Amino acid sequence: MNLLKVGGCLMAGLLLTQPVNAATYYADAACAVQGDGTSTDCASGTGEAGAFALITEGLAELEPGDVLQLAAGTYDQRIVIQVDTNAPEGTEDDPIVIRGAGTGQTIVRGDNLDEPTVLIDRSYWTLEELTVQNGEGDELAEGGCIKVRDQISGVVLRKLVVDGQGKSGGGIKLSCLFDFTACPQGTLIEDVLSHDHLRPDREDAHCVSLNWASREEYGIADTVIRRMTAWGCSGDGVQIIGRDDGQGVSAINTLIEDSTFYRKYDIADEENAIDVKSARGVIIRGNTMHGFRPTPTSSTGTVIMVHYASRDVVIENNIIYGGGQNIRVAKGAVYEPDDHPQNVIIRNNIIYNATKVGAGNHRGGIGNGITIAEATNIKLLHNTVVDSEGTGIEINQSATDVLLRGNLVVGSGADDHELSLSNSGNVTASHNLIWGNDGPGTVKGVADLSSVCPTCLNADPIFVDREGHDFHLVAGSPAIDAGESMDEVVTDQEGTVRDETPNLGALESVSSVPPEPVTSSKGGGCITAHSGAPTGHLPVWMLTASAFAWLIRRRRR
Repeated sequence: MNLLKVGGCLMAGLLLTQPVNAATYYADAACAVQGDGTSTDCASGTGEAGAFALITEGLAELEPGDVLQLAAGTYDQRIVIQVDTNAPEGTEDDPIVIRGAGTGQTIVRGDNLDEPTVLIDRSYWTLEELTVQNGEGDELAEGGCIKVRDQISGVVLRKLVVDGQGKSGGGIKLSCLFDFTACPQGTLIEDVLSHDHLRPDREDAHCVSLNWASREEYGIADTVIRRMTAWGCSGDGVQIIGRDDGQGVSAINTLIEDSTFYRKYDIADEENAIDVKSARGVIIRGNTMHGFRPTPTSSTGTVIMVHYASRDVVIENNIIYGGGQNIRVAKGAVYEPDDHPQNVIIRNNIIYNATKVGAGNHRGGIGNGITIAEATNIKLLHNTVVDSEGTGIEINQSATDVLLRGNLVVGSGADDHELSLSNSGNVTASHNLIWGNDGPGTVKGVADLSSVCPTCLNADPIFVDREGHDFHLVAGSPAIDAGESMDEVVTDQEGTVRDETPNLGALESVSSVPPEPVTSSKGGGCITAHSGAPTGHLPVWMLTASAFAWLIRRRRR
């Protein structure tokens, strides 16, 4: 076959290169005859020079390093990358790429309502620059959009829109085969918008889910989710699945960073931004998340939930607001074994406006900024927690070995407190600052803050704009240089290096501009549902040049 070579060429605007021996093939939904893939034109006869009409039937022609370029158009067909379709495997150095003409231009929407539109069972394949939907619009098109499964490595899902059309059974699923012994590893999900996987009053349909395995050596591992935007899912933005009975092994080593998760609809159906069940080695970093409320299947309405027997979790540098609870670490009521989360670090987060307002006609949450319940070895370090309608930070009786250091906790509900320490003997507290809505802050059951924290302050931190959610400190703030250096917190949320006497809270830099002379008051806790993604919440490749530059500055660490 006479292949069209494009080796060594820099693809304009994509900053991608191909190996010297790579070939580019073509597919076009407008073609009625299956060509040999070597031309952008439609073939005059089956197997003759021309574009593939059916994507899956052309996969056998590809080799490591090749690119299959999909023309703009709507493809009412599935992409099935597995042994049964004779699809080869790529290699780590030379993956096989299926590339569309751009999201919204190339749309693959499937032809089987009970199966995912894209199924990947082979290693080192990349899918990029297209929109994936689930079926032609039938109300029963619940098969989901993309499933990655089997004992494979190196799958990349990049610059995609994964559109569930309000009915999908899930956006992106990482799953296991053969009695949960064959699971994908090293999957990258990057610059993806996953939305509208909605099935109210039915089973969960997560924007992204990572399944459990029967044993550790088979499990899903080393997954990276980066710069994703997720909203409108009946369940969670990302769920790391764990079993209620404690059997099986949840995903290991998962990184979720620089992403945006929010509740869009005013119904009690979108549960959590991130739900971590029995996972180990999770980093949740640099994300913006907001608006999640209690649902019939998730009673707490928590933005970030860490529960079951999760281990070694880091939650850092996030902006979290408007949840029924913003962060909760606890065993969970349905988890059967006698175990609970351990070794969790929560640091450098800005957390505000936790609310008791519910979604739709459903009841609201307790409005806590951070709740620590049945959990061991928990470190809350240099967080800024402001204007919770419940308690700012609540540490329950069942929590043990909790370190509370360097935090700013400001404002709580009328009948609540900035801090609640049910068993102060299980908490080591030092160098924190609390302040109330319009005066000194309170600790539940404690008349004098110094009795539980001699190095803590009860004073106005003097934010640049508390109501406008600019929580930088103004020169002269008592929180400046009031902390204690520690190895776990060497920079602040913006990447500024902390010195030997760091500022309290998530932000180290100081403004010389005094705040407006207004009375400090509790911020409104009612975050309304969005009609669309707010500015800066679109995937990076959709931003304007100026917005992109702003986002880079904002996320630089």
